[in-house]
Amino acid sequence: MLKTALSFSSEKAWDIEWETLSVSQVLNEPPLSKLNDIDRKFHKTFLYLKTFPEDSDYVLKLKRPIFKEEEITEEISIGQFMLTAKLLGKKYPSHVILSQGFLPGEIVQVWFETKKGKEKSPIFEIQPHPNVEEIPGSSIKLAAELVSPLYYFINFEGFEENEILEITSFSWDERLNNEIKYQKKMGLGFSPAVIDKDRGIARLKVKRKKGGDSLTLVLPWGQSLMQYLTEEGRPIQEKFTPIKGDIQG
Repeated sequence: MLKTALSFSSEKAWDIEWETLSVSQVLNEPPLSKLNDIDRKFHKTFLYLKTFPEDSDYVLKLKRPIFKEEEITEEISIGQFMLTAKLLGKKYPSHVILSQGFLPGEIVQVWFETKKGKEKSPIFEIQPHPNVEEIPGSSIKLAAELVSPLYYFINFEGFEENEILEITSFSWDERLNNEIKYQKKMGLGFSPAVIDKDRGIARLKVKRKKGGDSLTLVLPWGQSLMQYLTEEGRPIQEKFTPIKGDIQG
């Protein structure tokens, strides 16, 4: 029988792990699939508190830089952490964030505080609603980060150093073509906005000259993003490789 471990830190330190899993992966991974009895529409980010300062209650805080709004807060008791861990079959106190209400590619800043605010974890970033495209069986990936409603930053991963990539973008009736030479940790700024339009669905295609493999990102912009703030805003894609991270401090 799995027991949840409470590891309070005498040095008031935090050790937090997180992973963002796609709808399709959660559906096929018991006991995580138990969450589908509650909600089967959205991606889920799991937060695991491996070590944290002792208190009876904690406050989860989220900040959404793209909206420049005040912090979102949620008070969580030790009991709630443990119940979630038991449901998920996890060793450590746990919490779940749905992708519902978050924009595709949006970066969210996250941290925990003790209830009275004396102790605060390091701030870390998650992407509750990833917008990525991958070539199956390889490390090649495009990941879109939404910087503003009219601007994306595209991260390239797994391509060969100095290989030539053909870039084609489509937004309304505008089509742009370019070639670039890939360098490690390279990124690309992309604005899909079109004059006299307040919304749209752009597509950014990256094709490898070597081998001909291609990836295409779907990039909603302007008012077309607003649907994702509602319950009707289903994930932009069903499947992606798990995204994981950790923070100590």
